[in-house]
Amino acid sequence: MAKVIFSPHAQPREVEDGLTLVELDEQERTPVPMGCYAGHCAACMIRVQASPEDINAPTVFETYTLTREELAQGIRLGCQLRILGGQVTIALY
Repeated sequence: MAKVIFSPHAQPREVEDGLTLVELDEQERTPVPMGCYAGHCAACMIRVQASPEDINAPTVFETYTLTREELAQGIRLGCQLRILGGQVTIALY
């Protein structure tokens, strides 16, 4: 089981490995605002603090929507994020 923390105040939530933030939001509301669910609108822009093995690599949609600098800073689109394991801390951007 993976753990997700929505910074700064939330307690860790246990989630199944491989769960997307969209799936988590459908199960129990998250503080991440979701827009188009397709990686185009950037309404769900977040900053992730995790080692690369804890989350999926940026999707092709993220590489079109976000700049290289944003991706290098850990900024991702919540609708494209998959929690692979470990503990992931997410801050709203």
